[in-house]
Amino acid sequence: MALPPRLFAVVSYASPALLRKPNVVEIRAHAAQEGKTKKAIDRANAVLDRLEQRVADYDAQIRLVCEQYLEPLQQRRACAEHRLDRLKDQILAKLSEANLERADGFCREFQAVSCPKAVQVDNLSLLPNEYLRHKPEADKVAIKCALERDQDLVIPGVHLTQKVRLARK
Repeated sequence: MALPPRLFAVVSYASPALLRKPNVVEIRAHAAQEGKTKKAIDRANAVLDRLEQRVADYDAQIRLVCEQYLEPLQQRRACAEHRLDRLKDQILAKLSEANLERADGFCREFQAVSCPKAVQVDNLSLLPNEYLRHKPEADKVAIKCALERDQDLVIPGVHLTQKVRLARK
């Protein structure tokens, strides 16, 4: 095991140089105190280095655990969500093919429930200024209110859409 490199601290004094010349006893006491301070600073520095290395090791272990365990779980979850969405879309398509809004099973029922109408912006540059927010984005709430109030109103660049979601009971 290699010994740690010898570190020395530089001591700065807050008070200016003493006006009188110190005697030999004071010089030795001062040198001893300075040596103790330097050793204490070097020990503290070594402890800090070890703690920083320990934190870096923990970070590496956390990254390793994330790569080994969390990422595969996130991929599996995304795959399950994708399959869930696909299955819901298939059920909605079957209900639509059969021209049904609801299908009853022995223990479950599937029902096609209309979501609230939403504004789909096709072309933002065609929108009148009264329907734009300070940022260049559409004020969908104002557009939806205006289009629902007046069925004959045509606002260029937008149209109302209504999606359908699957409700299970």
